[in-house]
This record gives sequence, structure tokens and C-alpha cells, in this order.
Amino acid sequence: AEFVLPRCSTVHDVKMRLRDKEGIPIRKQQLVNGCDILPETVCLAELCSTDFLEVRLVRKEAINFHWQATSMNADRISSPEWCLDSSEAVSSRRCALSLHYYPAGFESKMHKAGHFSIMVQRPKNSILRARVHIAGVMRERLFTSAHGCFEGWINFASREVLPNCETQQLCLEVLHCSIIPSPICEGSHVSWDLRDALGRMPYAMGVPFVEEARVQSHESSAVHLRLTFFPGGHTAAPKNHVSLWVFPLQGLEDRSYVCSVDGSRSQRASGEAVLHFPRIEVFGEITLSICPLSISISKEKAADEE
Repeated sequence: AEFVLPRCSTVHDVKMRLRDKEGIPIRKQQLVNGCDILPETVCLAELCSTDFLEVRLVRKEAINFHWQATSMNADRISSPEWCLDSSEAVSSRRCALSLHYYPAGFESKMHKAGHFSIMVQRPKNSILRARVHIAGVMRERLFTSAHGCFEGWINFASREVLPNCETQQLCLEVLHCSIIPSPICEGSHVSWDLRDALGRMPYAMGVPFVEEARVQSHESSAVHLRLTFFPGGHTAAPKNHVSLWVFPLQGLEDRSYVCSVDGSRSQRASGEAVLHFPRIEVFGEITLSICPLSISISKEKAADEE
């Protein structure tokens, strides 16, 4: 959709126009510029020095889980476990989630006196974008760590915002949840499709997704690789690029390999390499093939002669 707004308009004004023009509720809109989610209060003039600004709309279908937290004298109160089936719009695989509420705060050096904490339990190797609501306060976060399945807000808000009662009303609003799939290895070829799992969401530069791949070379020897994909780009990547870091763990030796991401032009490399590819709207389809040792050596010789 294209429309004209004064430069003094905010991102919220854009969302209201989209609601009126496209019928998309404001709460289901997420406007993205590059890899940045635009806050509703930002003025358009701050985002662009010209008269034209292009942003990407991500339609968000949320699923809400409501919970009444009681027994306020306890150090920790845990919600029931909620399950998202693969049929849900926000999830590509079954995910189990739960909340943990700490009225007096989570035990941590980062905890501030007078604040309560809320932590989210999620599956290992999962991606979760979620909001938590309590007492009129909302926090949103993208959880991507492959190792930390228990994360959240150590200082969610001051206890002063809570109503003076023994039961608190909480809501977990799930915008996206998925499990990172493992690469599929066949012969000397690796296919790693992250498109559904990544969900077309913006990711900060340097956010990694790591998996290992074991393939067979053309000479029937085992090759063990570690693949790290950066949907927001490696710190050395050009603007609007994704990155793939290939790290040989065993058996690659002098062989080279050919990589492609999202159908872009293939790139050949050997040894450890960080490769960059243009980011498209639906990103995350990765392929890698090990080259025969004879081809790898001939390519290396040709490069030396040049």
C-alpha cells in the first residue's frame, strides 16, 4: 500500500492508515525498516531525510494465554504448561511454553530492589517472540538463544504498579514460536531450511543460529562442519545481507565447498569462511555442497597461477 502522510506523522499514524486502508488491526501490525522494528512513537522525519520512506509490514497473528497467579507469599509461582500445536498460525512445530512469576524478584545481581520478575520457559532450540501483560504493563522480547530456555525480565516493573490483592492477572501473548530444524544431509550435500522457523521477522546483526552437519565427501570420507547463520548479518556483512559462517570440524582437508542462500548466486570457499548473501523477504534457505578433492585442488592451482 502507498499513501502520503506529513513528515511529522508517527509510526502509529502509519498503522492507523493501514488499519483504515487494509483492515489490519493495529495490534497485528509490525512495521520494519531494514532489520529494525519501528516503535510507534517514532516520527517519520527521524527515519528518512527524503520524502519517500519504504517499510515492510509483518502481519502478526497472536495467541493469548491468560493466567491468574495466586499464593503471592511464594518466592516463585509457575503457570500451567501451554502447548502450541503445529496447526497454530504462529508455530511451525509443537512448542510448550510457561511463565514463572517472582513477586519479590528473581535472585540475580541484576535485580533492582522493589521490582518483580517474570521468566519464560520455552523449548530448547526455539525462537519465541512474545509479549507479557500484567497490571497494564507490557513487555515484548524476541528469544533466540539456543542454550538458554529460561529467560525473561529480571526487572519487569516496580511492584508499585501491582494492584493490592493476592491474585494477579497475567497474559502471555505469543506472536511467533518455532523450533529451529536440523540440517538435512544427503551424500555430500547439506540443505538447511530455516524459512518457516525464522518467520520473516527482523533480527539484529550478529544474532546466530548454530547447527552441525555431517556429510560424505566424494571420496567417501566423513566431513563434519559447524554452520552458523546470521539472518541479520554478521558484523562484517554489507547492509541488507544475511551471513553464513562455515567452520570445518573434521575431514574437510583441502576440499572446497559451494554455498547458496535463498537461491542467490553460489559462492565457493575452502576452510573456515564467512559468506554474505543478499537478504530477500522470505529468507533462510541454505544449501552447501562439498566439492570433489580433484576439483578443489585444480581450482586452488588456477588461483595460484593467476
